[in-house]
Amino acid sequence: MAMWFSHLRFVEASAVRLNPPLDRLASCWGSLCCDVDKVFAVPREVSHYGREGLNFSPEEFLERAQVGRDDAVSQASFLAGYLSHMAVDEAWYAHLFRIRSAPGGLGDAWTYETTRALNLALDRRNRSLYDPAGLDFSQASGEDVLPHLRGPARDRMVHAATIYVRWSGLMDWRPDDALLGPVTDRFRALMQAEQARVDSILEALDAEALDREVVAFTTDVLQRFLDDLASRQD
Repeated sequence: MAMWFSHLRFVEASAVRLNPPLDRLASCWGSLCCDVDKVFAVPREVSHYGREGLNFSPEEFLERAQVGRDDAVSQASFLAGYLSHMAVDEAWYAHLFRIRSAPGGLGDAWTYETTRALNLALDRRNRSLYDPAGLDFSQASGEDVLPHLRGPARDRMVHAATIYVRWSGLMDWRPDDALLGPVTDRFRALMQAEQARVDSILEALDAEALDREVVAFTTDVLQRFLDDLASRQD
């Protein structure tokens, strides 16, 4: 999966291209909430409506999420942000796996751990290109339309997201926090183990092409969702 600064950057890049545009805080909050399974006891099949990427059409999202029209209209930015997470992952992995299977793409030497480390390296890049100022997730809303995000799950997501957006991108940063402190330790060890492979991939990767592909796909998915929502109001 793309990591959180990548999701924040891509949902904002897509949101401004939509008609109507999305509320920034609500859509950013939604883009992170899809990963509630990483911080709370919510199955991935529930949080992501499947295992990987976007395995349904944008027009099916409300039925998958079991969200009624009125709730969807009132929380459209949050829901579009939530949907963007799955869209970004879909385009992200499609691009990376094409590189993996291309000549010189490391082949079997590119493991699951290599992908995780590459995602972290690219998140550091996206952190350097993205300004999280003004994202106060304690003031965010919209999650109540999805039952698996109510109560303690929401509190845990606010906690994790608030700490994460303080990250500068430096690998020596370790929050004094029982939840995210050990995570950063694992990230550091992962990068050390996979650094040579990741550097090789980054040399061949056209990061701007990755950005364009992810934003174009995500924008199309979200516009289809918003158009479908508008049609339900007619």
